[in-house]
Amino acid sequence: MNEPPSDGEDEIVDSTPEVILDVVEKTLERPFSDDGDEWRIDGIDGQSLRMAHAIPLGATSDQAALAALTMPLAEAADRRWGPRRDFGCSPYPSELLESDGYDPRAVPARLVQAVGAERALWWRTGAFAILLVDTSATAPAGADGAAALIVLPLPCLDGPPADLVRWRQLQQSGGAAPWPTGFRMLDRGEDPKALGGDVLVGADDVEAMIRREAILQVADMIDWVAEQDGRAFGYWLGPGRTLRDEAPIVTFAADRGFDVIPGRTLSQALCAWYAKETSPDAGYARLALACRDLGVAVPAGRPGPPAQAEGLTPHDLLEKGEAALGTEDVWKRAAATPLLADLLSRERARVLHAVWEIVATRDPAVLEPLATSLSAIDRAASRLDLGGALHANASSLEHALQRLRLFRDGTCLCVAYTLRLPFYDPAKEAGRGHIRIEGEVPRKDWVPDRICACTACGRRFEVEQGEYHYTWWKWVPLSESEETAALEELHRVILREGLPTPLIRDREGRLLNRDWVRYQNVDMVVLHWTENGWEVYLQGERGTAYEATRRSVATMADGVTQVLQELRFLARLGT
Repeated sequence: MNEPPSDGEDEIVDSTPEVILDVVEKTLERPFSDDGDEWRIDGIDGQSLRMAHAIPLGATSDQAALAALTMPLAEAADRRWGPRRDFGCSPYPSELLESDGYDPRAVPARLVQAVGAERALWWRTGAFAILLVDTSATAPAGADGAAALIVLPLPCLDGPPADLVRWRQLQQSGGAAPWPTGFRMLDRGEDPKALGGDVLVGADDVEAMIRREAILQVADMIDWVAEQDGRAFGYWLGPGRTLRDEAPIVTFAADRGFDVIPGRTLSQALCAWYAKETSPDAGYARLALACRDLGVAVPAGRPGPPAQAEGLTPHDLLEKGEAALGTEDVWKRAAATPLLADLLSRERARVLHAVWEIVATRDPAVLEPLATSLSAIDRAASRLDLGGALHANASSLEHALQRLRLFRDGTCLCVAYTLRLPFYDPAKEAGRGHIRIEGEVPRKDWVPDRICACTACGRRFEVEQGEYHYTWWKWVPLSESEETAALEELHRVILREGLPTPLIRDREGRLLNRDWVRYQNVDMVVLHWTENGWEVYLQGERGTAYEATRRSVATMADGVTQVLQELRFLARLGT
């Protein structure tokens, strides 16, 4: 089986430690990004992630060369930021690191493991932690080593709260917790049911969509960890999605909205919330004692007022979000455009349905309202978990959005064939009228490549088909070099044999052989592009008399071959 083609090469950042550390400090002023924004500062490439900036330093089998960069870099960091510290992934529970979901507390360990390491050095500068991950000393002989710098908000290195880890472990082992029936801890990255109920999902009138979007925008600022009977509990991260040492605990229910609840930890907040007895103090004391019996420390006295969130509260942000969203025209368009409503719904099935509709169409009536609404679609798509096993559905969504950007910018949509979505089947594209299959290029013991031409702009591709865990197609634009070579060979033959010259025009009608064409003959052979593809015909008296001389050819190079035959025919006639 053939794997889908991929590109990659060994490399090491070519810069001094001082310049690299200067770049690190410049990233401290950059915002984090849900979209994985790539950037270049002072010649060094990096990427901004949801809660981190990443600067790849190298990926190479030359581990000594990599160490020659990272060792002086660590020494320079000691001089600039003070003594180094050790970071290890071992304190993070395996179920936290192996989960497919997103948990902000797992970010440091997951990023370190993504480089192939279990440990890292780190330094503190202001409110940030700088991690140097380096496998040059631990990678097996002959294997590739890798290194990277990672910039994180300092509180991220505290790891997950101990009580959160304990409650998840207890649930996984089947142990009993002191909370009411129906209470459960959420998996990492799992959305609570309260965000997917009838109140938030399925209504596509303007008011309902605005309310739903505002709720989901605020919900994205919360790390959800538990739920019970339509109510969700989580840590308030705020607009910057930054986990502080004592994040306020937030609860949400569709009929009540968002509330910050008392408690300096999740366990203390839950004890206060579920203290439903005649005396709340007695109810709190009973639950707190049950927590301590299970190894979770909870203060004896009921907590005071809720911890104050920095800046606006969730309720404030909900009202502000509804007011801002209400000024946008996109919601009226969505109410009249089912595919746009699907894309804004944040429902996996609806979004994926819209994605494949976009991939399959070139209809301006379908694409125009979507392209006009790209900013709202991008916003709704952020942090959306679309799943996917062999192929990530998120990449399919991004490809659909790229198609919309191409349409918006007036670029022919055949360009999308080259954008690494491997599911453009030439047969289906031909059936939709988007391309013509003009010919085949044999491959030994495999499906032949197909030569395809876009019916809108004439751009041509050679399409390879392969099999991995799924059938894939790779579209490669045909280089103009083969056409240039064919023309040059034709010119040499004409000079050698003394043949009349033809007229050869490109897809835009420009004369390609202007430098050597001669108009001395009555009849001329013409190769040009028509709406149906390349065509060779005779121009002049004989061409008028013999319409049968018009011949369609698959490629321009084939057309040049046919032109040569016609020129030799004319030469024999004495033209």
